[in-house]
Amino acid sequence: IHLPTYGRRSERILNRALEIDPDEPYALLVKGQSLYYKPSWFGGDAAEAKRTFEDLRQVLSRRSVPGIHPFEAEVWIWMAVRKLDPAQGRVLQRRLLAQNPPPLFRQFLIDPP
Repeated sequence: IHLPTYGRRSERILNRALEIDPDEPYALLVKGQSLYYKPSWFGGDAAEAKRTFEDLRQVLSRRSVPGIHPFEAEVWIWMAVRKLDPAQGRVLQRRLLAQNPPPLFRQFLIDPP
């Protein structure tokens, strides 16, 4: 298995994409997801993931991006908050559900992976 090799390679490519365009929404999304799901001993960091998803939210507030709904950033921010502080995550979950999100995101908030 070559997982460490491919992981490092994909991370280099992702970092290069962000060097070229720090506001590239797909690269921000993937970086945040990587930080969120990666174990801490491989560099995962829920707080840094949250900051990355907040950057994504800013980008999405300035322009429309095909394939990424603006509410997606909100859901990923909630996922990171929930991981960092479950009580604060429940508060944010209620606030997001009160915004009547699109069905896919509503379901994600009600029954997260």
